[in-house]
Amino acid sequence: MRGHGTARLLKVQCAERATTGLRDAVVFDKLLGEGKVQRDEATGTFLHWLADPYDPQVSGPMTRNCSERDEYDALFPDHPLSRARAILRHLEATTRLASDIRGAAPFKFLPPEPKRKPWWKGFLGLG
Repeated sequence: MRGHGTARLLKVQCAERATTGLRDAVVFDKLLGEGKVQRDEATGTFLHWLADPYDPQVSGPMTRNCSERDEYDALFPDHPLSRARAILRHLEATTRLASDIRGAAPFKFLPPEPKRKPWWKGFLGLG
């Protein structure tokens, strides 16, 4: 939530229940059948399955796969990602901040304190 030089954070978490990986498997099979995902025989990898939403040139083990696109939420309404997006849309449409919160000072990031050696190292003469 942004406004007037400030930001507020609402965190939404949805646990995955029942069979995991179903959304990925169904969408993968659909896209493979449509030819939108192809297997690279030389490397054994699948082309066009992983797609970074911000930079199409980025690909790696943590890259988002095609099944995570919001266009598949209607097919999997009980999936945690679909539920989280629905909750976020609802919160965006209905959340209003009280005037005392809107007028609060902007958030200031404080760098972490320098690491101190564990107390027990000094106690044992190890540091």
